[in-house]
Amino acid sequence: MEKLVSIIAQGEHESRQYNDRNGQPTVFHFMDFVLSDGIDTFHAQATGNLAQALQPLDKDILHKVQCHISHRTYDRTHPTTGEKSVGHENLIYIDRIV
Repeated sequence: MEKLVSIIAQGEHESRQYNDRNGQPTVFHFMDFVLSDGIDTFHAQATGNLAQALQPLDKDILHKVQCHISHRTYDRTHPTTGEKSVGHENLIYIDRIV
């Protein structure tokens, strides 16, 4: 997906440590954004090297962003009834922003 967007909010560079599939400690880098194309407002996240390299961007100009959307399903349990169901989540990842 490629869009021309304005930046509503840009978070700070953050990182957290986790163990990868081989059990090796790894650091996950990310930066959160709230973006708008004038119709839709959405959350997107830059990760990895891009998140580390990004500086604060000018909120007063439009930016071209290339993103991809990832979907996942997960099991959830209603807190009161205990009823089990399937939840869905869409995540938007920034591949490039200029």
